[in-house]
Amino acid sequence: MNITCPHCQTKLSIPDHKFPKDRDSSFSCPKCAGKIKVSGGQVVPGPNGTAGPALNQPSGAPVSSGTGRKAMVCMGDDKARQAVLEALKQTGFFPDVMENAALARQAFDFHIYPLVLMDEAFDRGDGLTALTVYMNGLDMSLRRRICAVLLSGRASTADHMAAMHHSVNFIIGQDGLDRLSELISTARTDHEKFYIVFNESMKAVGKA
Repeated sequence: MNITCPHCQTKLSIPDHKFPKDRDSSFSCPKCAGKIKVSGGQVVPGPNGTAGPALNQPSGAPVSSGTGRKAMVCMGDDKARQAVLEALKQTGFFPDVMENAALARQAFDFHIYPLVLMDEAFDRGDGLTALTVYMNGLDMSLRRRICAVLLSGRASTADHMAAMHHSVNFIIGQDGLDRLSELISTARTDHEKFYIVFNESMKAVGKA
């Protein structure tokens, strides 16, 4: 079901099974934490018996097109965040900016983010660890779909040992801030190539 938060106008694409079709329910917006109410009448059985969006959405709840690739941005450094947002536009991603780790974790209930960008200052310095621990606790089939990128003031760009230490897929250091869009694309490409090889290896030994 596609829903727009009436408080902050954030567009959400939420799996149909999250809503009971026989009663009203509500949830908190992952961006502004405002309550969003969903009437049981909005959820109707789909063609295969699963829940689906009602034909008549209520006024004030515009339907999202759901066509853009989303990226989660979890950064405490304002200057670096603005640079990242500009780079994401150039690479065709639509950013969801998270204010803290709790909202970021909640957002994963409603979206699959193929790209997550973080820095060491997120959520007063505590958010990076909280978020990486959460992501690495996800089912591996889901975690493998997420390319987690850390913008670091301590490590160098493409430092694979530092990336492993921080439980992320790629690191962009201070030396890479002037070519963010290029490095974001590189991180995504490397991530996809790695799991192509990984999946082929698993198939070869009969585990996929």
